[in-house]
Amino acid sequence: MSLSKLYTQKQDPELSRLMMEQLFRNIHAKQIHHIFRKTLRYAAIILLLMINGALVWMQVSEIKKEPGYALVEVPKGQRVSTTLTDGVEVWVGFRSLLCIPDKSGKKECIVKLDGEGYFSVPKDIQKTFIVETGPYQIKATGTSFHVFSYSASTRFGTELLSGKIEITHRDHPEETIYMEPGERVTLKEGKLIKSISGLHNEEDLKNGLFSFTNKPFGEILENLSLWFDLRFVVKDPAQKDLQISGKFRRNDDIQNILKALQGVHPFKFEEIENQQEIEIF
Repeated sequence: MSLSKLYTQKQDPELSRLMMEQLFRNIHAKQIHHIFRKTLRYAAIILLLMINGALVWMQVSEIKKEPGYALVEVPKGQRVSTTLTDGVEVWVGFRSLLCIPDKSGKKECIVKLDGEGYFSVPKDIQKTFIVETGPYQIKATGTSFHVFSYSASTRFGTELLSGKIEITHRDHPEETIYMEPGERVTLKEGKLIKSISGLHNEEDLKNGLFSFTNKPFGEILENLSLWFDLRFVVKDPAQKDLQISGKFRRNDDIQNILKALQGVHPFKFEEIENQQEIEIF
């Protein structure tokens, strides 16, 4: 407008008006473009999170059709908690499988476990709750208990926090053990042996904390091997027998867990690149 005053023409006012309108249209277009780009960026982030969440959900809730049962598969690094129709609360551990019946029976509810799980059975439940794992059957009513029974391991263990349970070998029903709170049953040389449990805090189990008292270092490494799909090579086998006590959070990465264990047992570790293997020395 200032320059146009040096040499005025009739069309100058109209031209100036059109140029100002074009200028505002350009500014508005840039604003829209900027908002659109930001929207796309946030939408991409949200979509990525949704895809990741969906992938985790598909891994966690991958169901294989079996007559009368739904199978929940839990990948490494994940834990699943659920409540069954009878009010039984279940926390399923890393790399575990849990078969849940589509319909609960009138007198009993049977679930099948391959891996690790914590079960809290209501006291007022009107039926017997049964966990089948490997060759064993665990019967409970108003009870809270922990089961360790991976098909990939020769170990078996059950620890009782409250109530009463009975453990029976399905092929040898005469081999039945009755458990009281504070007791632990493990498999040694093919026989079930009772001892004092190291579990005292139900909240630790629910919150994914692994607490242990006078537990062999080799047993803890075997747990980590099963949970994280790793192989440990211990240079000095005598280290496996050393009993240690402590606590760590299961969903930490393996490096942080091993560093926490170094606080109660002096050792060094080295990861072998491109292999699921860690050397302990």
